[in-house]
Amino acid sequence: MKNVQIKMSIIDNLGEETVISQKGSYDKVNTITFNEKEVLVKIKMDNIIVIERKSNEYEMKLIFDEENMTKSSYIIYNPNMVLELKIKTLMIKKDRNSFYIKYKLTMNNEEIGIFIIDFKWEE
Repeated sequence: MKNVQIKMSIIDNLGEETVISQKGSYDKVNTITFNEKEVLVKIKMDNIIVIERKSNEYEMKLIFDEENMTKSSYIIYNPNMVLELKIKTLMIKKDRNSFYIKYKLTMNNEEIGIFIIDFKWEE
């Protein structure tokens, strides 16, 4: 495993940006893992990109497959709830040490909006 410096920008459906800068690890199977406050984040990069977030309060899996609709879930532990997520990936741009994703999120059949993730890492 290699140690990497991560910078991630997330722009939500209201246009508000959240920037995360963390140290993480990169393994040989194209997976980056890091902790964001109390949340373990795992990003798997292959033909599709999968972002998993897990904490004591919830777990969520986002699957990005360009031009396709994917289904996943957002599990909240207290109160015990499972929300259905549908993700329509509008665009994925991948480079050697970065990716950019633009997607439309639907939760429990309610359209939430368009989000953007800009993710970069370096050794």
